[in-house]
Amino acid sequence: MTGAAAKTGKEGHAEIPVPSRAGHPREAPQGDGRRDGAKQGLAAATQTWSEAQSAAQSGNFADAVAKANTVKEKAISVMQSLGLTPHLAATGG
Repeated sequence: MTGAAAKTGKEGHAEIPVPSRAGHPREAPQGDGRRDGAKQGLAAATQTWSEAQSAAQSGNFADAVAKANTVKEKAISVMQSLGLTPHLAATGG
């Protein structure tokens, strides 16, 4: 025997080659633009949400609501970029 079948483990069992998961249909390839864009959108939305909370805590409710609406719009944009359909209540429809 040659190759992977000829190798044996400590108990004498032949090693079975494990196929790579690269190209698996449920996994996005490295550098997938949609996934990268979604991560960036989430980071921006998280930062803006923190700003909205700070504005609300300091009593600046107009700014807090404006920032919260920006987070909502960003979330809708990210969902759409991933091919997801936002709920009608989120889109105002």
